[in-house]
Amino acid sequence: MKLIPAKDKVIIEQEIEKKVGSIIIPTTAQKGSTIGTVLAISASEEWLKEGDSVIFQAFMGQDVKLDGKDCKILDVTEILAKVEKEDV
Repeated sequence: MKLIPAKDKVIIEQEIEKKVGSIIIPTTAQKGSTIGTVLAISASEEWLKEGDSVIFQAFMGQDVKLDGKDCKILDVTEILAKVEKEDV
């Protein structure tokens, strides 16, 4: 199934867990912000593209299951930051 977000919306696949050193913290135990991957975005957004990693507040948006994956539909304004990998 493919979802096409409405204007100013983005669909993000949430990371299931976060690794801190050798400790794995499930997202259900995390507070505050979390990281996810952009699955789909409205055409009006130029600074984001599918596959980008973003940081957003864990409690924001609408939770949905998409092909068995935990996802969120967020307003673009609810994204706190885009995570860019530096070339080393």
